[in-house]
Amino acid sequence: MSKSITRQRGFVMKSLIGLIVFVGISAVAYPKYQVMLVRSKMAEALTLASDAKTKLNEFYIMNNRFPRSSREAGDMRTVTLSKPKFVSDIKIDFKNKENDVVIEVYFNEGEIPETDAVTDFLYLAGNKSGDPGSLIDWTCGSDGIDPKYLPSTC
Repeated sequence: MSKSITRQRGFVMKSLIGLIVFVGISAVAYPKYQVMLVRSKMAEALTLASDAKTKLNEFYIMNNRFPRSSREAGDMRTVTLSKPKFVSDIKIDFKNKENDVVIEVYFNEGEIPETDAVTDFLYLAGNKSGDPGSLIDWTCGSDGIDPKYLPSTC
């Protein structure tokens, strides 16, 4: 009879150790998983902004300048696929002080941790390279979004 009690204690101890290991691994893996999910959303948003980038490139090549207004640009925000649910808006800033043109992607509230959905955004900034007939220099970045969430291409 004492043997069955010993086996039961051993089983309980192994289960407890297994549970502790599982919780420990989960505590480390879950935050990394969350960052990975946010980064995938950011990469998808960057792809979405690339459609407007292509249209701005075409406008620049045809006119040797950027559009001066939304009316002149037409609908640069048209996308071939529907906008993902986590993106609230895409804006194009033609009158930016630091860059010639900026494509801004805004996210819905709560999609990107520690950000304000109204003021924080992912951007693609375009600048003339200075050489006549040359292409646009594009840079990727964010305003108010933690850099750890940016796609690796930024």
